Amino acid sequence: MLESLLGAKAVTASGLIYIPLVAGDLRQITPPPSPPLTYMVPAVIGDMLILDDNNGGNTRYTPVTDQWSFGGLATPPNYSRRLVSIKDDLCSIYATLTYVWIGSSKLTTFPSFSQIGLLNIPGGETSHQITTVGRGPSNKLYIQTYGLKTGNKFLSFDMITRLWGTLTIPGGVGGTAYDISAVGNNKLYGNVRNAGVYQLGCYDIASNTWTYINYPTAGYRFTAANNRYVYALLRIDANNSKLEAYDTEEGVWLTIKESIPVAWTSMVVIKGHIFIVTAAGSFYEIT
Repeated sequence: MLESLLGAKAVTASGLIYIPLVAGDLRQITPPPSPPLTYMVPAVIGDMLILDDNNGGNTRYTPVTDQWSFGGLATPPNYSRRLVSIKDDLCSIYATLTYVWIGSSKLTTFPSFSQIGLLNIPGGETSHQITTVGRGPSNKLYIQTYGLKTGNKFLSFDMITRLWGTLTIPGGVGGTAYDISAVGNNKLYGNVRNAGVYQLGCYDIASNTWTYINYPTAGYRFTAANNRYVYALLRIDANNSKLEAYDTEEGVWLTIKESIPVAWTSMVVIKGHIFIVTAAGSFYEIT
């Protein structure tokens, strides 16, 4: 099975460019001279990683040159909580107890963020997860919030019309979703706590439904995806994690590495490589 997945197939069944599975080789990246203070999920822009440094700017890493650079002032109200890119826009999303704020900054110049979306959501909202889906006229942000009074909300924000939408999903989200990633242009995958059990959740935009996929073993995962594989990092102990992958086309789980020396991380995929940012300020690449 693994050999067939690593074959020379150029296009997936859904028509997307095929990106091979990682082998599990780990490389530690030299950290920037002044490490960012915020270790949330960074934005991915082409082959560049962007992190909010919580000091009014952003820190960027380019894997091809193995170099760090620093952006200009880009501070939204109360700092950024999530960064995400859509075409030439770098979006910052910040959630409070009463609203979700979205700011936009052009990637070419990295000026200060300007507000493009604000939605009041009173009722004790406490956090959020975001991802992007669509290219061309259908560029949208998908945001999940959850709170003590209102429960889970799954929101969309159209970058073209600048309009908000609340998705009414039969049966609800089913749990609290973490680390949501887009696979292709019509599905979102993420670690979901559903009825007290962690599962891989899949939201189908076309059918407006959630389905849940059991993990090989129980436990919280950090997840990230490319156009075929959803990578999941299971914490084994304080210093080690197990790397798995779910093939969204074959519907099977694969074990990539039984143990790698990282734990409690944020994870993204850039052109088939996994990049990890740890809470301790360490940076890794898995190829």
